[in-house]
Amino acid sequence: MLLSNHYKALIVADDVTMSAAAITRDSFLTVQHFDYKCERSRDETGVPFGSTLSVVLNLSVKSASADCGKVFYERLQQNSRCPFSFLFDATFDENSKLKGYDAGMVVYGYVVDVDETHKSSSPDDGLLRQSICVSILVSSITYLGVDSNKSLHIIHNCD
Repeated sequence: MLLSNHYKALIVADDVTMSAAAITRDSFLTVQHFDYKCERSRDETGVPFGSTLSVVLNLSVKSASADCGKVFYERLQQNSRCPFSFLFDATFDENSKLKGYDAGMVVYGYVVDVDETHKSSSPDDGLLRQSICVSILVSSITYLGVDSNKSLHIIHNCD
């Protein structure tokens, strides 16, 4: 089910830097909100030192079907480090293959919590809206920019 022709932020349980050509529009979920706080200790002059402190990324996605949250539950059950790619302003070709994006990030980490809410918009339309909130303990983040998709790695080893 196509939720919109314009995608501001999308997420897929894959590393787009490794397999972008094989990823289709159906694999993505629409991100409603995400947040994380990445911190490092700094000395008196402001220069960072030591490792990055533990980071938990919280996100919420809206889903078009009841089984859209399945991928998050699978990752939670696996209890292993896995990739998630966030893409901003993604575009797709006529075959629904990923064509490009303005910016993004690839997050490797562990799914530590999944919470679902189900709401009916009105009794008349019978549509059930599902929102999934997910928490990921981050192992690494790679930022993908518009300038030739150059990467900046922020790595915290929690393996």
